[in-house]
Amino acid sequence: MSNAEQTTRSPNRRRRSRGRALLLRLIVLGVGLAMGLIFAEIGLRLAGWPVVGNLIDGQRASTTQRGGADGSAYRGLGRELRLVHFDYYVRYTLNRHGFVERELAPKGAGERRIGLFGDSFTMGMGVQVSERFGDVWFAQTRERLPAGTTLWNFGMAGTGTLQQAALLGGAARGYELDELVLAFYSGNDVTDNIEESAHDPMAAALAAPPRENPMRSWLRENVRLSTFLWYYGLRAFSAAWWPNLYTRQTLDELWPPTQRGLEGFVAAAGERPVTIWYIPSALESSDEAWHAHRDRHNLDDSGRFLLRDRVRDWAAANGAGFVDLTDAVRAHPLSETNFRVDPHWRPLGHRVAAAALAEREDLGLPRVAK
Repeated sequence: MSNAEQTTRSPNRRRRSRGRALLLRLIVLGVGLAMGLIFAEIGLRLAGWPVVGNLIDGQRASTTQRGGADGSAYRGLGRELRLVHFDYYVRYTLNRHGFVERELAPKGAGERRIGLFGDSFTMGMGVQVSERFGDVWFAQTRERLPAGTTLWNFGMAGTGTLQQAALLGGAARGYELDELVLAFYSGNDVTDNIEESAHDPMAAALAAPPRENPMRSWLRENVRLSTFLWYYGLRAFSAAWWPNLYTRQTLDELWPPTQRGLEGFVAAAGERPVTIWYIPSALESSDEAWHAHRDRHNLDDSGRFLLRDRVRDWAAANGAGFVDLTDAVRAHPLSETNFRVDPHWRPLGHRVAAAALAEREDLGLPRVAK
C-alpha cells in the first residue's frame, strides 16, 4: 500500500471511529435518560403523587348546557362524569337529563320540590354528592322543612346566570319545582354571563363540546412525571386570575348580562318564590388573600364587596330572597375551606356553608319554612 493510500484511509477511519463513539455516547445517554425517567416515575408513584389536571370524562364540559332534543344539560358525556384533578378524583352519575342528580320520578302526593341552581360549586366539583352544601343543608334541615319537601340539584359546571335561567326554562321544566334557589358565585358568574351573551345561544347549543387532546388526557392519567413537571414547572410561571375585582364604573359596564340572567331566572320562575344564595370568591372570604392582592396591585377596599352588594340590592328590588354566605366562610382559613390548587370548596367549605344556612331561623328559604 502506498503512502498516499494510507494517508487517504486514515482520516476515513478516524471519522468512522469518531462517529461510532458519538453514536455510542448518544445511546448511553438515551438509555440513561430513559432509566432516569422510569425511576422518577416509579418514585413518584411510590410517593403517592396523584393524577393532575382537569379532565372531564375525556372531554371538556360544554359551556352551553341546554342542547339536545330531550332538553339534556351536558351534551355528549354519557351517563358518567369523571373529574380528574390534582386535588381530587371523583366520579358522578348523571341522570337522563345530564344532571348530577337522581332520575326524575312522578311527583308524590303532598311533595314540595326545591330546585337548587348554580355552577360547579353547587354541582359539588371535587367532592362526593353527599358532601355538597345543598345535600348537607337538606340533611340537617329536613325535619324542620314542611312535610314532603325534596331537594333537586341542577348545578352545572361552566354556567352563569343566563344559562341557569335557560336550564330552569328548559331541562328542569319537567321537574315541577315549587321553590327555587339560585346559588350565585361571585368568582366568575359575571364573566360567564358576558361570555354567554357574546354569541348566538341557539347556534352554540347545537355545537358539540370540544374534545380533549387524547395524548394529553392519557399523560394526565397515566404518567405521574408529566403531571409533576406541569405542577412544579408550568404552574411556577402562572398567576391567579381574579375576575371579580371591580370598580363601580367597571361593574356598571359589565353588569347588564348578569342582570338579564337574573331577570330571566325570575321570569322563568313565574309565581314560584326565588332565593339567592351568595357564594363568595376567595378575595371576599379570605382577608389574607384580599390583603395580599390589594397590596400587590395598589388597590383600596372599596371594590371588595361591590358585587355582593349589587346582587343583594337587585334581589331586594325584585322580590327575591337573599342569603349571604360570605361571613360564614370568612370565619375559616382559605386553606381549610378551599382546595390547594382548584378554587372550589373542600368538604369543609361545603359544611360551613350548609351550617350557616341551617342555623338561620328561616333556613335560608324565607318563603318555605314559615
